[in-house]
Amino acid sequence: QDFIDITKHSSLPDGVISKSVDVFQRLSHAESLVHGVKETELHLHELGTLDTLVDVVASVIGLDVLGIEKLFCSPLPTGSGVIDSEHGRIPAFSPVTATLISIANAPVVPAPGNVQDAGEMVTPTGAALATTMATFTQPAINLEKIGYGLGERDSRHFPNVVSIWIGERTELSKSIKLSLLETNIDNM
Repeated sequence: QDFIDITKHSSLPDGVISKSVDVFQRLSHAESLVHGVKETELHLHELGTLDTLVDVVASVIGLDVLGIEKLFCSPLPTGSGVIDSEHGRIPAFSPVTATLISIANAPVVPAPGNVQDAGEMVTPTGAALATTMATFTQPAINLEKIGYGLGERDSRHFPNVVSIWIGERTELSKSIKLSLLETNIDNM
């Protein structure tokens, strides 16, 4: 609730405030489901730190500054293995991340190359951002720009990279000619 209050009382544009609050509310809802407590009774550990506020709001601001009107996302990798948290050892596909993805009915895929101990591939904050702001389809676009963000984890199995592709949606159906063949079968 503190993050929501801070965001609502900021001088950010209304669209940024609204989307950021939506992300925080979705994250809070998932946390309350996982912990079996009311949202007002939550005590967040890792997600209660200032960097969660910065991650969410900065991501929303970045999309706003880039002029992104619609966000599309590929299926999210589940990761594998275990990670250490304030609650002890938990699956790398954390219960909160899994709940966020489940609520949104978002598609998932195994860790790249089916690595047995890939670790955490999507954080709860990342899942909250993606499931709140994105549609999980891949439209045809005229690609204009590509950007990459590199993480600190160095895996020998896959690159720790997120990419953003920016472009204008295009309608491929305008260039595809379709034909319809119909028949009636009598006395079948």
